[in-house]
Amino acid sequence: TTATTPTTPTSPTTATSPTTATTANDGAGSSDLGVDRASTGGPLLISDAQPPPLPPLSARANIGYDRGLYIGTADDAFRLWIGGRLQLRRQVDDFAGETARGFSLPSARFGVRGHAFIDTDVALSVDVQTGTATLADAYVDTPMRFAHMRLGHHKPMVMRQSMIALDSLIGAERSLTTILEPTNRELGVTIHSGDHDRAGVRWALGYFDGAPGTAEALPTTTARLGYESHKLGGLDEADRDGGPVRFGFAAAIRSRYLDGFSAIAHTATVDAVVKAYGLALHGALVYRSLPTSGDRANEWGAHGAVGYMHMPERLEFNLRAAQVGVPASARMRQEFSAGATFYMHGHAQKMGFESGVQRLTGADGVDWFARAQAQLLF
Repeated sequence: TTATTPTTPTSPTTATSPTTATTANDGAGSSDLGVDRASTGGPLLISDAQPPPLPPLSARANIGYDRGLYIGTADDAFRLWIGGRLQLRRQVDDFAGETARGFSLPSARFGVRGHAFIDTDVALSVDVQTGTATLADAYVDTPMRFAHMRLGHHKPMVMRQSMIALDSLIGAERSLTTILEPTNRELGVTIHSGDHDRAGVRWALGYFDGAPGTAEALPTTTARLGYESHKLGGLDEADRDGGPVRFGFAAAIRSRYLDGFSAIAHTATVDAVVKAYGLALHGALVYRSLPTSGDRANEWGAHGAVGYMHMPERLEFNLRAAQVGVPASARMRQEFSAGATFYMHGHAQKMGFESGVQRLTGADGVDWFARAQAQLLF
């Protein structure tokens, strides 16, 4: 019978040592980052995971162009517009038999505007067409419980023709009636019903005390009350969008206190607008009463305008007429004009032409003018 050979016991020297195992697995006791594990007192744990990529810019910000370059948060709670307005004009005038012609820069404005916290509007702009920066708008308009409050340097809300921006007119210039109710901005506060397209009552109450840098503050109060139908189009003279009949009307008064409230100058206005299918009709009556050393001086004015979009959103024809009283005189200054405006990109880029006459009642001769004006909002 063959005897079973006993199995040779394993030598202790041939057993795998812990050091050898580590060497086999980790390469001489070092990590692949060149760090000696023995010097760290234990295993070195490093994650190979990469940080998550940032979301695309469109998901973090809202950037675009709308009559100015704007940037805002993705939820549009905050937005800032950066832009300006340029108007270049070539004009020929014949006044009192003397002819003058040349280029001019009616407007060169740069500014920022926007909103914060969804519904608080801000604006800051300067006019530079004279070579010197002049403050235009500088205000904050914030909602309250039942109204809005505009605080800072802004236009008093009185006559519609004065409230309309220069770039939103159907002609190159405002009506003569702004002589009686000017477009000057002043420092003050206005409580108003807000800007919106819903039908309803529009109202505004304001208090002002002059413009920055004036030698004397002249306290002024304003009040305006009216009605506007649905989607009238805000303060845009043209009916570029067309649509069914829309209308608006209002009455307003401005009282300026002179000589320490011992004398008051009053201006009262009534204005109206009707728009329908590209046709826009505007009109206003203005009355101003000024204190004098004797009786008060009373002045009257009126204007009317009609614009028609012959090519929807492209070509508009317009007619305008106005007259205002001459101070300390029974005469009236009258103006009649006709023109056409071609809209390349709405009011943001347009070209206008107009010609007209001015005359003084009771005087011989008629003055005439012709204008060509290009406008760019950027």
